[in-house]
This record gives sequence, C-alpha cells and structure tokens, in this order.
Amino acid sequence: MLSQTELIIRAVRKARDGKPVSESKVYEDNAELQIMNARRRVGRKMVTDGARRDLLWKTYNATVTLGKVDLSAFPDLLVEGLPWSVFYDADDPDRIRPYIFKRHPGELNRYLNPEFGYTAQEDGFLITRRRGDADPVSSKISTPGPATLICSAFPDFTSATFPDVLNDMAVDELVTCLLELRA
Repeated sequence: MLSQTELIIRAVRKARDGKPVSESKVYEDNAELQIMNARRRVGRKMVTDGARRDLLWKTYNATVTLGKVDLSAFPDLLVEGLPWSVFYDADDPDRIRPYIFKRHPGELNRYLNPEFGYTAQEDGFLITRRRGDADPVSSKISTPGPATLICSAFPDFTSATFPDVLNDMAVDELVTCLLELRA
C-alpha cells in the first residue's frame, strides 16, 4: 500500500528530475491538489485496458426504481467503465445472467431479444430493460429491489484495496499532472 505522503514524494522527485525547486517549479502543495486528477487519469486508463480493467472493479449494491439506478449514489463509480460493467437484478441472486450494456439508450426503445436484460446510461442513471418482456415500454418498469452492479471505480491510491502493481502508474500520472501545471 502506497501512502499519500509516499506518492507525493515519489512524484515530486520524479517531476523535478534532479533540479532544484526554483528551477523545476514543481511544488509538493500542488501535488496534493492534483491527486484527484491523477486518480481520474489512472481510472480512465484502466477502463480502456482490457487486460487490467478488473483490477479497479468494485461491487455496488444498487436499488432499481422504475427501471432506473441513480448513479449519483456511487460517487466513486467510473461512468466510463459502464460499457464493461456487469449488472444483475434481484431476480438473479446466483448471478448467472448479467444484463447486456447498450452504448446508446435509444437502443432500449426498439426490439431486443427478450431472453436478455439490458442496461444503458442516460442522464446520470443506469436505465434497465428486464428480460422476458419484448415490449420496450413495459419492460422498463421493473420491480424495485436490490441489484448488483460491478464496475470500475476511481482508484484510491492510499487504500489497501489499491493494487500495488499500479503504484508506478499512479506516480506517473501525478507527475504528468504536475508537469502540466508548470507549462
């Protein structure tokens, strides 16, 4: 586990590249302020890396209300990761039939194979279309209940759950943020 202090020290040293503070114009205070930006960058890179995408996956217990899951309930959820997420509704407690994510919410308004359930992201919500109903209108109204969403989350570099194999990436992204501030 990398502490925030260690992360800052490593990133500042690397960004300074052996130069004094006055010459490098890289400051520790700026590093602390840029941690959130570095988290976003690491998260977005991981989402697009199919081989390591699951390293930042997190399980969210969601409530479906009128066919929607309010994503604002999960502030650390990486919305860019939804196309690769896995969603199970309350009717599938054994998690054997995940919903299929559609990139365009309008696709849920046309005919889709009723053997599957579907999700899409729209206006801060994960909208659902339950399996077993071919009607685009009635299939969106699902029974309120628990659901499971497994999706990438913004990484917390100092958390015990943050994979150590990504420590160097966290440092490099923080370095990039610091060097961009200088420019």
